[in-house]
Amino acid sequence: MGFLTTYRYRAWLAASLMLLPWRGGLCQQIPRAEKHYQVGLSLEQAGKFKAAAEEFALAIDINPEYRDAYYHLGLSNFRGGETVGAIHALMQLMQLEPNNNQPRLALAQIYSDLGFSNDALALYIRAQQVDRTDAQICLRIGMIHFEQKIYPLAAQDFQDALALDPNLTKARQMLASVYAAQNDVTKAYQQLRDAATQDPRSPDPPSELGTLYLKEGKLAEAEEEFHRALALQPGFLPARVGLAKTYRLMGRLPQALEEASRALRDSPESPDALLERGTIEKASGKADEARADFTHFAKLEPDRAEGELALGELDLDAHCDGAAVEHLKKCVALDPKQPDAYCDLGQVYQGQGDTKQAEDALRHCLMLDPGRKSARDLLEKLPKPAPATP
Repeated sequence: MGFLTTYRYRAWLAASLMLLPWRGGLCQQIPRAEKHYQVGLSLEQAGKFKAAAEEFALAIDINPEYRDAYYHLGLSNFRGGETVGAIHALMQLMQLEPNNNQPRLALAQIYSDLGFSNDALALYIRAQQVDRTDAQICLRIGMIHFEQKIYPLAAQDFQDALALDPNLTKARQMLASVYAAQNDVTKAYQQLRDAATQDPRSPDPPSELGTLYLKEGKLAEAEEEFHRALALQPGFLPARVGLAKTYRLMGRLPQALEEASRALRDSPESPDALLERGTIEKASGKADEARADFTHFAKLEPDRAEGELALGELDLDAHCDGAAVEHLKKCVALDPKQPDAYCDLGQVYQGQGDTKQAEDALRHCLMLDPGRKSARDLLEKLPKPAPATP
């Protein structure tokens, strides 16, 4: 062995001997990190998300490149209400694995759940660049475009998803929703029928068909589809509420009330079931019961205008003008595109002799709904201003 070769060998041996303690420590550390990770998984499965997150964080402290621990730290933090910690953990994992879509998709879902649709959309688009064969990513992008009412883009996204996975029933259902939003009911019906054929055991397609028939005023057809959905899954809430509404519109109030009450027995905190039962109770002359349901709805869904509108109309019927105005003003503050609320406000103001506010409210109603005859009749009954004195 030459001098240079001997020198290099001795240098390598010295370096290796220096690294032995570090390698030995690492070998001891990895099992410790794994132990904390496994404990974290058990806690996560038990729904103890805060404790699980602490275990995953300990695993990462021991092994800063423990990728699975970062992922589950993000999930546990989010489920435990620690949104900032969830986002931070998933971002760290994205830095460790730039081409791994798992943390990117999880973070996109978090942003979507928080209402940050543009941030979620940016992440989904980046995920699509990494993997153009994932139909679920196309579906998610389409759902955001649909929520943003960008219907042409949403339709293309759902079509792209179906091209990648023709059996993706949810994409077909969402495509039907796009067509319905664009008033192309023929295509909407066809997509839902195709979805029902494709997935005959799912209650979603017949329930959505029932909802579409309901909007079209085809009550018998709606009833049939809701029954079909409930035959597939007796406790399917959207179909149960849809059937209650169908019976109400048919004038079959006792059956409607029974269906809505059955829905609430299964799902006591369902806002849609509460709103529907309250509407049925109001139509049945049960004002106190209706008020209780509408009040419960408004507490569960404080950002939805329907509860304030319903309470305002109850007060209007009871000639409680002050309370009616308060609820109706809250309604239009939550949703300025509520013609019913403006019409009701016009009626209250007219009864109070406030011609100016009555006129403003009724004209606003007619701007939103030009065909509203009741608002036009009220407007014509308002006192005309006296002619100016020359």
